[in-house]
Amino acid sequence: MGEYAKRKSDHESIKIGTCESMYYCRYEDKERVFDYDFLDYSYFWRLPFPDEDRVKVGDYSPYNRGAALFGHDDETTAEDPGTMQLISKSGLLINAKCYHGYKLPEGSSDLKPFWNDKSNFFELSSIKNVGDKFRFVIRCKYCDKMWSYEPEEIIKNIADSELRSRLKKYAS
Repeated sequence: MGEYAKRKSDHESIKIGTCESMYYCRYEDKERVFDYDFLDYSYFWRLPFPDEDRVKVGDYSPYNRGAALFGHDDETTAEDPGTMQLISKSGLLINAKCYHGYKLPEGSSDLKPFWNDKSNFFELSSIKNVGDKFRFVIRCKYCDKMWSYEPEEIIKNIADSELRSRLKKYAS
């Protein structure tokens, strides 16, 4: 279900998110909209990317932008696999378990998984308010499985130094 509000700057009706995911609204944007009741509820907020500072609330794109993480290592995520779909131009579609780079899915005589230059699987996807505290939400870039962490556990791994500096206010 889409969530809509009116932007204070021009009174235009804008989409700010879907259910509790505020894809088009930063936490600090709450004051820039009206006609939306931000309940005493935990929301997933868009990250405050520096290059979007001049973008109006509601106009952020893409909706699910994440921030690169380096050095994040939590092997317990492999115990919570996701699913990714592999698609061939032939029309073949294969669902494979995603262990977020920690191991390969089981193969068979017809399917043989292997790595071809393994990439970084995790990115910071949002901040989440839990009462008056915040959690940092990371996701697997390939299957969209999410986990939340204390800000202090993640902030050191944010690649963009300006974004890292902005997010420090949520860590205290």
